Amino acid sequence: MRDLNQLLQQMTVEEKIGQLAQYNANLFVKSEAEITGPLAHLGLSQDDLKNVGSVLNFSSAEEVCQIQKEHLENDRNKIPMMFMMDVIHGYRTAYPIPLALGCSFDTELVEDLSRMAAKEACAGGIQVTFTPMVDYVRDARWGRVMETCGEDVLLNSAMGAAQVKAFRNGDISKPDSLATCVKHFAAYGGAEAGRDYNTVELSEHVLREYYLPAYKACIDAGVDMLMPSFNSLNGVPSVANPWLMQKVLMDEWKFDGVVISDYDAVGELIKHGVAEDMKAAAKLAFENGCHIEMCSSGYIRYLKEMLEEGVFTMQQLDAATLKVLQLKDALGLFDDPYHGVDPKKEDEACLTPENRVLARKAAAECAVLLKNDGILPLKPDAREIALIGPMADEHGIIGSWACRANKEESVTVAQGLAAAMPNTKFTVVNGCGNAWNDRDISGFTEALEAAKRADAVILCLGEPQSYSGEGNSRTDICLPGMQAQLAQQVAAVNPNTVAVTFSGRPLALPELNASVPAILHMWMPGTE
Repeated sequence: MRDLNQLLQQMTVEEKIGQLAQYNANLFVKSEAEITGPLAHLGLSQDDLKNVGSVLNFSSAEEVCQIQKEHLENDRNKIPMMFMMDVIHGYRTAYPIPLALGCSFDTELVEDLSRMAAKEACAGGIQVTFTPMVDYVRDARWGRVMETCGEDVLLNSAMGAAQVKAFRNGDISKPDSLATCVKHFAAYGGAEAGRDYNTVELSEHVLREYYLPAYKACIDAGVDMLMPSFNSLNGVPSVANPWLMQKVLMDEWKFDGVVISDYDAVGELIKHGVAEDMKAAAKLAFENGCHIEMCSSGYIRYLKEMLEEGVFTMQQLDAATLKVLQLKDALGLFDDPYHGVDPKKEDEACLTPENRVLARKAAAECAVLLKNDGILPLKPDAREIALIGPMADEHGIIGSWACRANKEESVTVAQGLAAAMPNTKFTVVNGCGNAWNDRDISGFTEALEAAKRADAVILCLGEPQSYSGEGNSRTDICLPGMQAQLAQQVAAVNPNTVAVTFSGRPLALPELNASVPAILHMWMPGTE
Protein backbone atom coordinates (compact mmCIF):
# COMPACT_ATOMS: atom_id res chain seq x y z
CA MET A 1 0.00 0.00 0.00
CA ARG A 2 1.32 3.45 -0.89
CA ASP A 3 1.33 6.40 1.50
CA LEU A 4 -1.11 8.37 -0.63
CA ASN A 5 -1.03 11.50 1.53
CA GLN A 6 2.74 11.68 1.16
CA LEU A 7 2.38 11.14 -2.58
CA LEU A 8 -0.22 13.88 -2.74
CA GLN A 9 2.07 16.35 -0.99
CA GLN A 10 4.83 15.90 -3.55
CA MET A 11 2.52 16.39 -6.55
CA THR A 12 2.24 19.70 -8.38
CA VAL A 13 -1.13 21.33 -9.02
CA GLU A 14 -0.93 20.28 -12.66
CA GLU A 15 -0.20 16.69 -11.70
CA LYS A 16 -3.15 16.60 -9.33
CA ILE A 17 -5.51 18.03 -11.94
CA GLY A 18 -4.24 15.54 -14.51
CA GLN A 19 -5.49 12.69 -12.33
CA LEU A 20 -8.99 14.10 -12.81
CA ALA A 21 -8.90 13.81 -16.60
CA GLN A 22 -9.67 10.89 -18.92
CA TYR A 23 -9.16 10.70 -22.68
CA ASN A 24 -9.32 8.23 -25.53
CA ALA A 25 -6.33 5.98 -26.11
CA ASN A 26 -5.72 7.31 -29.60
CA LEU A 27 -4.25 10.47 -28.07
CA PHE A 28 -1.51 8.34 -26.51
CA VAL A 29 -0.62 5.85 -29.23
CA LYS A 30 -0.56 7.88 -32.46
CA SER A 31 2.21 10.14 -33.67
CA GLU A 32 2.27 13.79 -32.69
CA ALA A 33 1.17 14.80 -36.19
CA GLU A 34 -1.86 12.51 -36.02
CA ILE A 35 -3.08 13.89 -32.69
CA THR A 36 -2.48 17.58 -33.37
CA GLY A 37 -6.10 18.06 -34.46
CA PRO A 38 -7.75 16.37 -31.46
CA LEU A 39 -5.39 18.09 -29.03
CA ALA A 40 -6.03 21.48 -30.60
CA HIS A 41 -9.77 20.86 -30.43
CA LEU A 42 -9.51 20.10 -26.71
CA GLY A 43 -7.08 22.94 -26.08
CA LEU A 44 -4.45 20.54 -24.71
CA SER A 45 -0.71 20.19 -25.12
CA GLN A 46 1.57 17.16 -25.10
CA ASP A 47 2.65 18.18 -21.59
CA ASP A 48 -0.98 17.96 -20.45
CA LEU A 49 -1.16 14.35 -21.62
CA LYS A 50 1.77 13.34 -19.40
CA ASN A 51 -0.34 13.95 -16.29
CA VAL A 52 -3.61 12.32 -17.44
CA GLY A 53 -4.85 9.74 -14.95
CA SER A 54 -6.99 7.35 -17.00
CA VAL A 55 -7.74 6.12 -20.51
CA LEU A 56 -10.68 4.59 -22.33
CA ASN A 57 -11.38 3.10 -25.78
CA PHE A 58 -8.12 1.21 -26.24
CA SER A 59 -7.86 -1.71 -28.62
CA SER A 60 -5.90 -4.49 -26.94
CA ALA A 61 -3.76 -5.68 -24.06
CA GLU A 62 -0.70 -4.81 -26.10
CA GLU A 63 -1.88 -1.22 -26.46
CA VAL A 64 -2.55 -0.98 -22.72
CA CYS A 65 0.97 -2.15 -21.96
CA GLN A 66 2.45 0.30 -24.45
CA ILE A 67 0.55 3.29 -23.06
CA GLN A 68 1.25 2.37 -19.44
CA LYS A 69 4.97 1.78 -20.07
CA GLU A 70 5.45 5.10 -21.86
CA HIS A 71 3.43 6.92 -19.23
CA LEU A 72 5.43 5.54 -16.30
CA GLU A 73 8.70 6.37 -18.05
CA ASN A 74 7.62 10.02 -18.27
CA ASP A 75 5.89 10.39 -14.88
CA ARG A 76 8.24 11.48 -12.11
CA ASN A 77 5.76 10.24 -9.46
CA LYS A 78 5.27 6.84 -11.15
CA ILE A 79 1.49 7.05 -10.74
CA PRO A 80 -0.01 4.43 -13.06
CA MET A 81 -2.90 5.13 -15.39
CA MET A 82 -6.28 3.40 -15.08
CA PHE A 83 -7.81 1.72 -18.11
CA MET A 84 -11.60 1.70 -18.41
CA MET A 85 -14.08 0.23 -20.89
CA ASP A 86 -17.75 -0.64 -21.29
CA VAL A 87 -18.05 -4.39 -20.62
CA ILE A 88 -21.83 -4.55 -20.83
CA HIS A 89 -22.66 -8.14 -21.81
CA GLY A 90 -19.34 -9.84 -22.29
CA TYR A 91 -15.88 -8.99 -23.54
CA ARG A 92 -14.99 -11.31 -26.42
CA THR A 93 -17.58 -13.98 -25.61
CA ALA A 94 -20.84 -12.05 -25.81
CA TYR A 95 -23.76 -13.24 -23.76
CA PRO A 96 -27.37 -12.02 -24.05
CA ILE A 97 -28.02 -8.30 -23.72
CA PRO A 98 -28.95 -7.14 -20.19
CA LEU A 99 -32.62 -6.77 -21.13
CA ALA A 100 -32.59 -10.46 -22.00
CA LEU A 101 -30.77 -11.32 -18.77
CA GLY A 102 -33.67 -9.83 -16.86
CA CYS A 103 -35.89 -12.47 -18.45
CA SER A 104 -33.83 -15.22 -16.84
CA PHE A 105 -34.71 -13.99 -13.32
CA ASP A 106 -31.43 -15.70 -12.40
CA THR A 107 -28.90 -13.67 -10.41
CA GLU A 108 -26.57 -16.67 -10.11
CA LEU A 109 -26.44 -16.92 -13.90
CA VAL A 110 -25.68 -13.19 -14.11
CA GLU A 111 -22.87 -13.62 -11.58
CA ASP A 112 -21.38 -16.50 -13.58
CA LEU A 113 -21.53 -14.48 -16.79
CA SER A 114 -20.03 -11.40 -15.14
CA ARG A 115 -17.15 -13.45 -13.73
CA MET A 116 -16.51 -14.85 -17.20
CA ALA A 117 -16.54 -11.36 -18.68
CA ALA A 118 -14.24 -10.04 -15.96
CA LYS A 119 -11.61 -12.69 -16.64
CA GLU A 120 -11.68 -12.04 -20.38
CA ALA A 121 -11.68 -8.26 -19.94
CA CYS A 122 -8.77 -8.32 -17.50
CA ALA A 123 -6.80 -10.35 -20.02
CA GLY A 124 -7.49 -7.53 -22.48
CA GLY A 125 -6.09 -4.89 -20.12
CA ILE A 126 -9.32 -3.51 -18.67
CA GLN A 127 -9.26 -2.53 -14.99
CA VAL A 128 -12.60 -0.73 -14.62
CA THR A 129 -15.89 -1.46 -16.38
CA PHE A 130 -18.66 1.07 -16.89
CA THR A 131 -21.15 -1.49 -15.60
CA PRO A 132 -23.85 -2.04 -14.40
CA MET A 133 -26.31 0.14 -16.28
CA VAL A 134 -29.47 0.07 -14.15
CA ASP A 135 -31.58 2.81 -15.70
CA TYR A 136 -35.27 2.19 -15.18
CA VAL A 137 -37.05 2.16 -18.56
CA ARG A 138 -40.67 2.18 -19.62
CA ASP A 139 -40.40 3.29 -23.26
CA ALA A 140 -39.30 0.56 -25.68
CA ARG A 141 -38.59 3.13 -28.38
CA TRP A 142 -35.45 4.18 -26.50
CA GLY A 143 -32.37 2.56 -28.06
CA ARG A 144 -30.57 1.94 -24.78
CA VAL A 145 -33.41 -0.13 -23.35
CA MET A 146 -31.23 -3.10 -24.34
CA GLU A 147 -28.67 -2.20 -21.63
CA THR A 148 -31.00 -2.44 -18.65
CA CYS A 149 -32.56 -5.51 -17.05
CA GLY A 150 -36.11 -4.21 -17.40
CA GLU A 151 -38.89 -2.17 -15.86
CA ASP A 152 -39.22 -3.98 -12.53
CA VAL A 153 -37.55 -2.09 -9.70
CA LEU A 154 -36.70 -5.11 -7.57
CA LEU A 155 -35.38 -7.16 -10.50
CA ASN A 156 -33.26 -4.29 -11.84
CA SER A 157 -31.80 -3.73 -8.38
CA ALA A 158 -31.00 -7.41 -7.85
CA MET A 159 -29.39 -7.82 -11.25
CA GLY A 160 -27.29 -4.67 -10.84
CA ALA A 161 -26.06 -5.74 -7.42
CA ALA A 162 -25.24 -9.21 -8.76
CA GLN A 163 -23.05 -7.70 -11.50
CA VAL A 164 -21.21 -5.49 -9.00
CA LYS A 165 -20.55 -8.47 -6.73
CA ALA A 166 -19.31 -10.71 -9.52
CA PHE A 167 -17.15 -8.24 -11.42
CA ARG A 168 -15.44 -7.14 -8.20
CA ASN A 169 -15.16 -10.69 -6.79
CA GLY A 170 -14.35 -9.42 -3.31
CA ASP A 171 -10.99 -7.83 -4.10
CA ILE A 172 -10.46 -5.65 -7.17
CA SER A 173 -6.68 -5.95 -6.86
CA LYS A 174 -6.95 -9.53 -8.14
CA PRO A 175 -5.77 -9.78 -11.76
CA ASP A 176 -9.12 -11.27 -12.83
CA SER A 177 -11.37 -8.73 -11.07
CA LEU A 178 -12.72 -5.39 -12.25
CA ALA A 179 -13.73 -2.21 -10.47
CA THR A 180 -17.30 -1.25 -11.36
CA CYS A 181 -19.16 1.95 -12.24
CA VAL A 182 -22.94 2.21 -11.93
CA LYS A 183 -24.71 4.40 -14.47
CA HIS A 184 -26.46 6.62 -15.52
CA PHE A 185 -27.40 8.62 -12.44
CA ALA A 186 -30.22 9.46 -12.66
CA ALA A 187 -33.31 8.60 -14.68
CA TYR A 188 -31.55 8.53 -18.06
CA GLY A 189 -34.13 5.93 -19.10
CA GLY A 190 -36.97 8.40 -18.52
CA ALA A 191 -36.16 10.44 -21.62
CA GLU A 192 -39.22 12.10 -23.15
CA ALA A 193 -40.62 10.28 -26.20
CA GLY A 194 -37.93 7.61 -25.92
CA ARG A 195 -35.41 9.88 -27.65
CA ASP A 196 -31.80 9.43 -26.61
CA TYR A 197 -30.27 12.26 -24.55
CA ASN A 198 -33.68 13.91 -24.27
CA THR A 199 -34.85 15.79 -21.20
CA VAL A 200 -36.44 14.02 -18.23
CA GLU A 201 -39.29 15.46 -16.17
CA LEU A 202 -40.35 13.41 -13.13
CA SER A 203 -41.94 14.05 -9.80
CA GLU A 204 -39.77 13.30 -6.78
CA HIS A 205 -42.20 10.54 -5.82
CA VAL A 206 -41.84 8.72 -9.15
CA LEU A 207 -38.08 9.28 -9.14
CA ARG A 208 -37.58 7.82 -5.68
CA GLU A 209 -40.13 5.01 -6.06
CA TYR A 210 -38.99 3.66 -9.44
CA TYR A 211 -35.79 5.20 -10.77
CA LEU A 212 -33.41 5.60 -7.82
CA PRO A 213 -33.56 2.22 -6.00
CA ALA A 214 -31.36 0.31 -8.45
CA TYR A 215 -28.53 2.85 -8.21
CA LYS A 216 -28.73 2.64 -4.42
CA ALA A 217 -28.68 -1.17 -4.55
CA CYS A 218 -25.43 -1.06 -6.53
CA ILE A 219 -23.90 1.38 -4.06
CA ASP A 220 -24.91 -0.91 -1.21
CA ALA A 221 -23.27 -3.80 -3.11
CA GLY A 222 -19.95 -1.94 -3.08
CA VAL A 223 -19.76 -0.29 -6.50
CA ASP A 224 -16.53 1.68 -6.92
CA MET A 225 -17.64 4.49 -9.22
CA LEU A 226 -20.77 6.31 -10.35
CA MET A 227 -21.50 8.06 -13.63
CA PRO A 228 -24.00 10.94 -13.78
CA SER A 229 -26.29 10.85 -16.80
CA PHE A 230 -26.24 13.07 -19.90
CA ASN A 231 -29.79 14.26 -19.49
CA SER A 232 -31.28 17.14 -17.62
CA LEU A 233 -33.53 16.11 -14.73
CA ASN A 234 -36.35 18.53 -14.12
CA GLY A 235 -34.39 21.19 -15.95
CA VAL A 236 -30.94 20.62 -14.45
CA PRO A 237 -28.23 18.45 -16.12
CA SER A 238 -27.25 15.61 -13.80
CA VAL A 239 -23.52 16.31 -13.56
CA ALA A 240 -24.31 19.86 -12.39
CA ASN A 241 -27.35 19.01 -10.28
CA PRO A 242 -26.74 19.85 -6.57
CA TRP A 243 -29.94 18.17 -5.37
CA LEU A 244 -29.03 14.91 -7.12
CA MET A 245 -25.27 14.86 -6.61
CA GLN A 246 -24.95 16.43 -3.18
CA LYS A 247 -28.22 15.95 -1.32
CA VAL A 248 -29.17 12.47 -2.54
CA LEU A 249 -25.86 10.85 -3.50
CA MET A 250 -23.48 12.31 -0.95
CA ASP A 251 -25.63 13.37 2.01
CA GLU A 252 -28.38 10.73 2.00
CA TRP A 253 -26.61 7.75 0.49
CA LYS A 254 -23.11 8.52 1.80
CA PHE A 255 -21.53 7.47 -1.49
CA ASP A 256 -17.78 7.38 -0.96
CA GLY A 257 -16.54 6.29 -4.38
CA VAL A 258 -15.33 8.09 -7.49
CA VAL A 259 -17.72 10.09 -9.65
CA ILE A 260 -16.88 10.22 -13.37
CA SER A 261 -18.71 12.26 -15.98
CA ASP A 262 -20.18 10.62 -19.04
CA TYR A 263 -18.47 11.23 -22.38
CA ASP A 264 -18.06 15.00 -22.83
CA ALA A 265 -20.94 15.58 -20.39
CA VAL A 266 -19.08 18.47 -18.74
CA GLY A 267 -18.63 20.18 -22.09
CA GLU A 268 -22.27 19.57 -22.92
CA LEU A 269 -23.32 21.76 -20.01
CA ILE A 270 -22.75 24.59 -22.48
CA LYS A 271 -25.21 23.01 -24.93
CA HIS A 272 -27.70 22.53 -22.09
CA GLY A 273 -27.54 26.28 -21.58
CA VAL A 274 -26.49 26.17 -17.91
CA ALA A 275 -22.85 27.15 -18.52
CA GLU A 276 -21.73 30.00 -20.75
CA ASP A 277 -18.30 28.53 -21.47
CA MET A 278 -15.97 25.65 -20.62
CA LYS A 279 -14.66 27.31 -17.48
CA ALA A 280 -18.17 27.72 -16.11
CA ALA A 281 -18.98 24.13 -17.06
CA ALA A 282 -15.91 22.84 -15.19
CA LYS A 283 -16.88 24.89 -12.14
CA LEU A 284 -20.40 23.44 -12.04
CA ALA A 285 -19.21 19.84 -12.41
CA PHE A 286 -16.36 20.09 -9.90
CA GLU A 287 -18.34 21.84 -7.18
CA ASN A 288 -21.03 19.16 -7.47
CA GLY A 289 -18.61 16.34 -6.79
CA CYS A 290 -17.53 15.09 -10.22
CA HIS A 291 -14.00 13.76 -9.69
CA ILE A 292 -13.06 12.70 -13.24
CA GLU A 293 -13.94 14.60 -16.41
CA MET A 294 -14.27 12.27 -19.39
CA CYS A 295 -13.19 13.51 -22.82
CA SER A 296 -13.62 17.23 -22.35
CA SER A 297 -10.95 19.60 -21.06
CA GLY A 298 -12.50 21.99 -18.57
CA TYR A 299 -10.56 20.68 -15.58
CA ILE A 300 -7.11 20.67 -17.19
CA ARG A 301 -7.61 24.09 -18.72
CA TYR A 302 -9.34 25.95 -15.91
CA LEU A 303 -9.12 24.29 -12.48
CA LYS A 304 -5.69 25.81 -11.70
CA GLU A 305 -6.96 29.22 -12.74
CA MET A 306 -9.99 28.85 -10.48
CA LEU A 307 -7.74 27.78 -7.60
CA GLU A 308 -5.71 30.94 -8.02
CA GLU A 309 -8.91 32.99 -8.11
CA GLY A 310 -10.11 31.41 -4.88
CA VAL A 311 -13.10 29.68 -6.47
CA PHE A 312 -11.83 26.38 -5.05
CA THR A 313 -9.35 25.54 -2.33
CA MET A 314 -6.32 23.29 -2.46
CA GLN A 315 -8.09 21.07 0.09
CA GLN A 316 -10.92 20.50 -2.40
CA LEU A 317 -8.49 19.61 -5.18
CA ASP A 318 -6.55 17.30 -2.86
CA ALA A 319 -9.75 15.54 -1.79
CA ALA A 320 -10.76 14.85 -5.40
CA THR A 321 -7.28 13.70 -6.39
CA LEU A 322 -7.07 11.45 -3.35
CA LYS A 323 -10.28 9.69 -4.41
CA VAL A 324 -8.70 8.75 -7.72
CA LEU A 325 -5.44 7.66 -6.11
CA GLN A 326 -7.34 5.52 -3.60
CA LEU A 327 -9.10 3.66 -6.41
CA LYS A 328 -5.77 3.03 -8.13
CA ASP A 329 -4.38 1.77 -4.85
CA ALA A 330 -7.38 -0.52 -4.32
CA LEU A 331 -6.79 -1.93 -7.81
CA GLY A 332 -3.22 -2.70 -6.76
CA LEU A 333 -1.80 -0.60 -9.59
CA PHE A 334 1.05 0.85 -7.54
CA ASP A 335 2.33 -2.71 -7.08
CA ASP A 336 1.34 -3.98 -10.54
CA PRO A 337 0.52 -1.15 -12.98
CA TYR A 338 -0.58 -3.71 -15.57
CA HIS A 339 -3.08 -5.50 -13.29
CA GLY A 340 -1.69 -8.85 -14.41
CA VAL A 341 -2.35 -8.28 -18.12
CA ASP A 342 -0.28 -10.30 -20.58
CA PRO A 343 -0.80 -9.70 -24.32
CA LYS A 344 0.32 -13.28 -25.01
CA LYS A 345 -2.55 -14.65 -22.93
CA GLU A 346 -5.34 -12.37 -24.20
CA ASP A 347 -6.50 -14.75 -26.95
CA GLU A 348 -6.07 -17.81 -24.74
CA ALA A 349 -8.42 -16.41 -22.08
CA CYS A 350 -11.17 -15.42 -24.51
CA LEU A 351 -13.83 -17.37 -26.38
CA THR A 352 -12.86 -20.65 -24.71
CA PRO A 353 -15.09 -23.73 -25.14
CA GLU A 354 -16.18 -23.34 -21.50
CA ASN A 355 -17.15 -19.72 -22.09
CA ARG A 356 -19.16 -20.66 -25.16
CA VAL A 357 -21.03 -23.31 -23.16
CA LEU A 358 -21.97 -20.70 -20.55
CA ALA A 359 -23.03 -18.22 -23.22
CA ARG A 360 -25.24 -20.86 -24.84
CA LYS A 361 -26.80 -21.73 -21.49
CA ALA A 362 -27.57 -18.04 -20.98
CA ALA A 363 -29.12 -17.69 -24.43
CA ALA A 364 -31.46 -20.58 -23.65
CA GLU A 365 -32.42 -19.25 -20.20
CA CYS A 366 -33.10 -15.75 -21.54
CA ALA A 367 -35.33 -16.81 -24.42
CA VAL A 368 -39.01 -15.96 -23.93
CA LEU A 369 -41.79 -18.15 -25.29
CA LEU A 370 -44.41 -15.55 -26.19
CA LYS A 371 -46.90 -17.95 -27.69
CA ASN A 372 -47.42 -21.69 -28.25
CA ASP A 373 -50.73 -22.96 -29.58
CA GLY A 374 -49.69 -26.61 -29.19
CA ILE A 375 -47.22 -26.72 -32.09
CA LEU A 376 -44.04 -26.77 -30.00
CA PRO A 377 -41.93 -28.75 -29.63
CA LEU A 378 -41.74 -29.49 -33.35
CA LYS A 379 -41.96 -33.17 -34.26
CA PRO A 380 -38.45 -34.67 -34.37
CA ASP A 381 -39.15 -36.62 -37.57
CA ALA A 382 -39.20 -33.55 -39.84
CA ARG A 383 -37.06 -34.40 -42.86
CA GLU A 384 -36.91 -30.88 -44.28
CA ILE A 385 -37.21 -27.59 -42.44
CA ALA A 386 -37.28 -24.22 -44.16
CA LEU A 387 -35.46 -21.43 -42.33
CA ILE A 388 -36.98 -18.27 -43.72
CA GLY A 389 -36.26 -14.66 -42.89
CA PRO A 390 -33.44 -12.15 -42.64
CA MET A 391 -32.24 -13.53 -39.28
CA ALA A 392 -31.98 -17.16 -40.44
CA ASP A 393 -28.27 -17.05 -41.17
CA GLU A 394 -27.42 -13.69 -39.64
CA HIS A 395 -24.27 -13.38 -37.52
CA GLY A 396 -25.23 -9.92 -36.28
CA ILE A 397 -27.08 -11.18 -33.21
CA ILE A 398 -24.47 -10.33 -30.57
CA GLY A 399 -26.16 -7.03 -29.73
CA SER A 400 -24.99 -3.46 -29.36
CA TRP A 401 -22.27 -2.57 -26.83
CA ALA A 402 -20.64 -5.98 -27.36
CA CYS A 403 -17.11 -4.76 -26.52
CA ARG A 404 -14.56 -6.97 -28.36
CA ALA A 405 -17.04 -9.58 -29.57
CA ASN A 406 -16.93 -10.26 -33.32
CA LYS A 407 -20.17 -11.08 -35.05
CA GLU A 408 -18.27 -13.41 -37.38
CA GLU A 409 -17.60 -15.63 -34.35
CA SER A 410 -21.29 -15.94 -33.45
CA VAL A 411 -23.44 -19.00 -34.19
CA THR A 412 -26.38 -18.34 -36.50
CA VAL A 413 -29.72 -20.12 -36.33
CA ALA A 414 -28.85 -22.08 -39.47
CA GLN A 415 -25.47 -23.15 -38.09
CA GLY A 416 -26.87 -24.10 -34.72
CA LEU A 417 -29.69 -26.20 -36.11
CA ALA A 418 -27.44 -27.93 -38.64
CA ALA A 419 -25.11 -28.95 -35.80
CA ALA A 420 -27.96 -30.09 -33.55
CA MET A 421 -29.95 -31.95 -36.24
CA PRO A 422 -27.43 -33.39 -38.73
CA ASN A 423 -30.02 -35.72 -40.34
CA THR A 424 -32.44 -32.95 -41.23
CA LYS A 425 -32.30 -30.96 -44.45
CA PHE A 426 -32.44 -27.21 -43.94
CA THR A 427 -33.30 -24.77 -46.69
CA VAL A 428 -32.25 -21.22 -45.85
CA VAL A 429 -34.07 -18.38 -47.56
CA ASN A 430 -33.87 -14.68 -46.69
CA GLY A 431 -37.32 -14.08 -48.13
CA CYS A 432 -37.28 -10.32 -47.76
CA GLY A 433 -34.74 -9.05 -50.26
CA ASN A 434 -33.66 -5.95 -48.42
CA ALA A 435 -35.20 -6.91 -45.10
CA TRP A 436 -35.37 -3.37 -43.77
CA ASN A 437 -37.03 -1.89 -46.87
CA ASP A 438 -40.77 -1.48 -46.37
CA ARG A 439 -41.55 -2.19 -50.03
CA ASP A 440 -39.15 -4.98 -51.01
CA ILE A 441 -40.96 -8.30 -51.62
CA SER A 442 -38.41 -9.64 -54.09
CA GLY A 443 -37.74 -12.74 -52.01
CA PHE A 444 -41.34 -13.72 -51.31
CA THR A 445 -41.68 -16.19 -54.20
CA GLU A 446 -38.59 -18.19 -53.23
CA ALA A 447 -39.66 -18.21 -49.59
CA LEU A 448 -43.16 -19.46 -50.36
CA GLU A 449 -41.85 -22.24 -52.58
CA ALA A 450 -39.49 -23.39 -49.80
CA ALA A 451 -42.32 -23.23 -47.27
CA LYS A 452 -44.59 -25.41 -49.41
CA ARG A 453 -41.92 -28.12 -49.73
CA ALA A 454 -40.93 -28.19 -46.06
CA ASP A 455 -42.32 -30.33 -43.25
CA ALA A 456 -41.99 -27.31 -40.98
CA VAL A 457 -41.01 -23.67 -41.23
CA ILE A 458 -39.01 -21.62 -38.77
CA LEU A 459 -39.41 -17.93 -39.49
CA CYS A 460 -36.36 -16.01 -38.26
CA LEU A 461 -37.40 -12.39 -38.00
CA GLY A 462 -36.56 -9.23 -36.10
CA GLU A 463 -34.64 -6.01 -36.21
CA PRO A 464 -30.89 -5.72 -36.90
CA GLN A 465 -28.65 -5.13 -33.92
CA SER A 466 -27.89 -1.63 -35.22
CA TYR A 467 -31.52 -0.64 -34.50
CA SER A 468 -30.86 -0.55 -30.75
CA GLY A 469 -28.11 0.78 -28.51
CA GLU A 470 -26.96 4.34 -27.92
CA GLY A 471 -28.31 6.83 -30.43
CA ASN A 472 -30.60 4.22 -32.04
CA SER A 473 -34.11 5.05 -30.93
CA ARG A 474 -37.13 4.13 -33.09
CA THR A 475 -40.55 5.64 -33.56
CA ASP A 476 -42.02 2.30 -34.75
CA ILE A 477 -41.25 -0.82 -32.70
CA CYS A 478 -42.99 -3.28 -35.05
CA LEU A 479 -41.09 -5.67 -37.32
CA PRO A 480 -39.25 -3.53 -39.88
CA GLY A 481 -39.70 -3.92 -43.62
CA MET A 482 -42.05 -6.51 -45.10
CA GLN A 483 -41.42 -9.21 -42.48
CA ALA A 484 -44.94 -9.23 -41.07
CA GLN A 485 -46.41 -9.66 -44.55
CA LEU A 486 -43.91 -12.43 -45.30
CA ALA A 487 -44.96 -14.25 -42.15
CA GLN A 488 -48.63 -14.02 -43.07
CA GLN A 489 -48.06 -15.51 -46.52
CA VAL A 490 -45.69 -18.26 -45.35
CA ALA A 491 -48.05 -19.38 -42.58
CA ALA A 492 -50.90 -19.48 -45.08
CA VAL A 493 -49.11 -22.07 -47.24
CA ASN A 494 -47.62 -24.07 -44.34
CA PRO A 495 -49.52 -23.96 -41.03
CA ASN A 496 -46.64 -25.86 -39.34
CA THR A 497 -44.81 -22.56 -38.97
CA VAL A 498 -43.18 -21.04 -35.90
CA ALA A 499 -41.39 -17.73 -35.48
CA VAL A 500 -38.11 -16.96 -33.74
CA THR A 501 -37.62 -13.24 -33.26
CA PHE A 502 -34.51 -11.18 -32.48
CA SER A 503 -34.26 -7.62 -31.20
CA GLY A 504 -32.60 -5.27 -28.75
CA ARG A 505 -35.94 -4.03 -27.44
CA PRO A 506 -39.46 -5.35 -26.84
CA LEU A 507 -41.28 -5.52 -30.17
CA ALA A 508 -44.94 -5.00 -31.02
CA LEU A 509 -45.95 -8.12 -32.99
CA PRO A 510 -49.71 -7.96 -33.68
CA GLU A 511 -49.56 -9.25 -37.28
CA LEU A 512 -47.13 -12.02 -36.37
CA ASN A 513 -49.26 -13.05 -33.40
CA ALA A 514 -52.26 -13.33 -35.68
CA SER A 515 -50.35 -15.35 -38.30
CA VAL A 516 -48.30 -18.04 -36.56
CA PRO A 517 -49.11 -20.51 -33.78
CA ALA A 518 -45.82 -20.06 -31.84
CA ILE A 519 -43.37 -17.24 -31.20
CA LEU A 520 -40.02 -17.59 -29.40
CA HIS A 521 -38.23 -14.31 -28.66
CA MET A 522 -34.43 -14.59 -28.50
CA TRP A 523 -33.52 -10.90 -28.01
CA MET A 524 -29.87 -10.47 -29.08
CA PRO A 525 -28.45 -13.70 -27.62
CA GLY A 526 -24.74 -13.05 -28.15
CA THR A 527 -22.00 -15.32 -29.44
CA GLU A 528 -24.07 -18.49 -29.06
